[in-house]
Parts: sequence; structure tokens; C-alpha cells
Amino acid sequence: MLHCANSSFISNYAKKGGAIYNDKGILVLENCSFCSNTAYKHGGAIYNYYAIMLANECNFYSNIAKSKGGAIYNDFSYASLINYDFSDNSASDGIDIHNYQSSYDCKVFADYQELKDNVFILAYNHRKSKFNLFI
Repeated sequence: MLHCANSSFISNYAKKGGAIYNDKGILVLENCSFCSNTAYKHGGAIYNYYAIMLANECNFYSNIAKSKGGAIYNDFSYASLINYDFSDNSASDGIDIHNYQSSYDCKVFADYQELKDNVFILAYNHRKSKFNLFI
């Protein structure tokens, strides 16, 4: 298990998962920022492969994936996001999140303005993928 708290991941580069490649692990993120990370293929900031990711109060800004999942790519994985922020991420599919036979939950506990700014996640859900939004 990897637990990161109060951390920033800035301007990292990799083939998959510009900042973090989570291979069959458990990733717990609290109050982390992912900014200007780039993946040559998938997951500009994070690539989850047969993994679990739990993220609370994390920000994903200006991350780039050349193919899929500008901020996060889930490959047969589960991700839970609570009080998150996505902005200016880019990819050909799933500007913020790309799900491939995966599931993720997004939980927003905020006032109306924060809610309005956060619920429009630009995601791509591949077959057998599941997305739940809890408000």
C-alpha cells in the first residue's frame, strides 16, 4: 500500500501514469495535487492497473495523456474520489478519467458552487465499466 498525503506531483513524464503507475496495489491519496504531468500513452497523472485507488481532496490540473485518461486511467481497477477538482486535463478519450472495464465512485460533499464546478467530469467508460456519482 502507498499512502501519500499533502504532496504535489508536478511535471513528471512516463509512458503510462505520468506521476504514478499503480500496478495491483492500493493507493491512498489525501490532499494531493497533480499538475502538468504527461503520459506518452494513458493516464496523464495516474495509471491504475488491477488496482485500488482512494483519493480525498485531490486536484488534477493540466495533465496530459497522448491517448486516454488525461488525469486518470483505470484498467480493471476501482477508484473512489471524494472532494476532487479536475481542470484543463487533456487526452483523446476521457479528458479527465478513462475507465477500461473498471468502476469508480465520485463523492462530492460541498456547497452549491463547488458542486457545480466539480460534477462535470469528462470521462469515457469502456464496456463493462461503471460510474457512480454520489452527491
